[in-house]
Amino acid sequence: MARPNPKFGETHDVTTEVNLYPSTTESTTGFLSKNPSRFDILRAIAWRQKQQSQTGTDEFYQGEIQTLHNAFNETPLSNVVNVVLNKLTSQQMIAPAWFVNNNVNQVLQGKISEPAFIESYNYLVSTNLIHEPITPPVIETPPVIETPPVIETPPVIETEINDSITSNMVIQRLDNFSIIDGRAKGQITFTATDNFNPYYYGKSIVNIVQFKDPNGADILTNVKTNNLNFTQTERTETIQYDEDMRGNTRATVESFVWEWIDKPLGAFSKMFSIQISEKEPPKPIQGGFMGAGVAGAIAGLVLLGFIADHKRGK
Repeated sequence: MARPNPKFGETHDVTTEVNLYPSTTESTTGFLSKNPSRFDILRAIAWRQKQQSQTGTDEFYQGEIQTLHNAFNETPLSNVVNVVLNKLTSQQMIAPAWFVNNNVNQVLQGKISEPAFIESYNYLVSTNLIHEPITPPVIETPPVIETPPVIETPPVIETEINDSITSNMVIQRLDNFSIIDGRAKGQITFTATDNFNPYYYGKSIVNIVQFKDPNGADILTNVKTNNLNFTQTERTETIQYDEDMRGNTRATVESFVWEWIDKPLGAFSKMFSIQISEKEPPKPIQGGFMGAGVAGAIAGLVLLGFIADHKRGK
């Protein structure tokens, strides 16, 4: 079953996505008269900074840039975004820590557009990752009624649930992967082995993928996640990938299967790592970000701020 990547609210690099506005001939005043959004103003600042570096006219463009900064600070967020932020800050809605640390901060800073923020918020609400607070039901204490003594029976021993996880429960198979027109495009098939714990049939687990350049630096601003869900009759999942490599012609793809993004110790498979390029076929490798084992993967993701500090109930 092939599924595209779910949208968690992708960030935008304003230095590379400037859409030439205000245009070369348009004044900053004319641009601001169109009531642009905070996101568009931030992109305009990046464009003016690019013009400044290309022409060397520092004094003129510095004034233009300052005017845009002032407009950015004076432009309020839309009522729709403010309603969402108020719900989150007042805890009328509970969101994962990574959503607050990333998406909320980015919309406040103008790094993502307000429609993109609202789209990611609504998606997480639809998947119940953002939800209303869960309050336990009120249990009324029944009145004390004296009863005659009863004969004690042996205690019932409850069967302990086996929710153990081992790294040989899922195997990953490379179908294809290469860099085409500046984008990493490929497909990996995940198979639940005979060692797969039946407890996790019908439960979502997560495939985590990241892309690194030849120097080991992250190419994408977000770790990519995809949900996997195995059943007794459907034991394979195929995920397709299509990501912008930001000018890199070679990259390392690192793939892992965890119980959830905030449960990295629950590794369902060994690390799967391959090298891809525009001209050569993909090559499986060892080492890299996840080659140090689960501990190395945890450390890397903690530094990036992607592991939520909340606990997810099973």
